[in-house]
Amino acid sequence: MKNLNPNSDPKKLITEGEVKEIKYLTGEPRNYRLDLSKGYLNLNGITAITKPKQEFQVIPIAIRTIKADLFKQGLKKWCEFYFLNEESHVCCFMFHEYSLDNFRQQFKELYYDDIAPTDAKWTISFVEKTTADTEKNKYFIADFAYQMLKPDEIAIQAELVSQIKKQNTYIFRASTAEHLSTYKMGYSSHLEPAEGDLKLEAKKQEKMIEDLSKPKAAKPTTKKSRTKKATA
Repeated sequence: MKNLNPNSDPKKLITEGEVKEIKYLTGEPRNYRLDLSKGYLNLNGITAITKPKQEFQVIPIAIRTIKADLFKQGLKKWCEFYFLNEESHVCCFMFHEYSLDNFRQQFKELYYDDIAPTDAKWTISFVEKTTADTEKNKYFIADFAYQMLKPDEIAIQAELVSQIKKQNTYIFRASTAEHLSTYKMGYSSHLEPAEGDLKLEAKKQEKMIEDLSKPKAAKPTTKKSRTKKATA
């Protein structure tokens, strides 16, 4: 089985000095789930990535918050974490409410120091809680702590994002794109394009038109040789 853990070491995605090829189907990042009913990270709600209550580290390539009614849970504030796993797949998981409040507490310190949250490695742990009416009904809240990346790690992350942009332009999740962002860092879509992405798309269109307008090279023609029939 492939290593589907979130990548927490940018240098792991470099082989012999070359950045590992990134796989990303535009608008469809791999669907990870931060399961706070059981306190673990999984893929597609099925494949366990971490053990219950086990903390993990992740470096986001994009972060976005929205306010929306998702998964039949009513109107809530959500945060999308986009990241690369150790196989260089673009992935995303989401969290909301109390977990988002915990993230904001850490984000606030970065904000006032003019540090981008995508320039940090995040450790996500699970805090066990019980409902007021019964101790049997347990759930978890995600807690967050960050560690600044080193300058060379930030440079590698920038190169990885650049590779995604060159191939796909936008980093987004199609199923939530219609809900406008309340905050975004590194996120963009065809509905919320960043200025740099608009320029990139314009260059791609110009290149496409240029390629289409180039005259096609004429195919070489070969003359068929005629052979005379032998006469007696």
